[in-house]
Amino acid sequence: MLTGDDYTADGIGSLPSIAAYRHRTGKPMVVPFRPAVAVGRVRVVGQPVAVVVARTPEQARDATELVDVDYAGLPAVVSA
Repeated sequence: MLTGDDYTADGIGSLPSIAAYRHRTGKPMVVPFRPAVAVGRVRVVGQPVAVVVARTPEQARDATELVDVDYAGLPAVVSA
């Protein structure tokens, strides 16, 4: 199983950007850190919180039972 803490500790890095656009001044685009799994907090609905890899479906099911996530609601941002 891979969690956000494991992701950070292993130094896996960020997901690549779709395209490397340049800023209107010609400087390279600022690419935010986008991990494949949530690190510290979930920022969007549907963001993965853990990854399970197993040899059998039974092992995968057992591993998913170890995932324990405690979500706390945050106020919505509805304007810039």
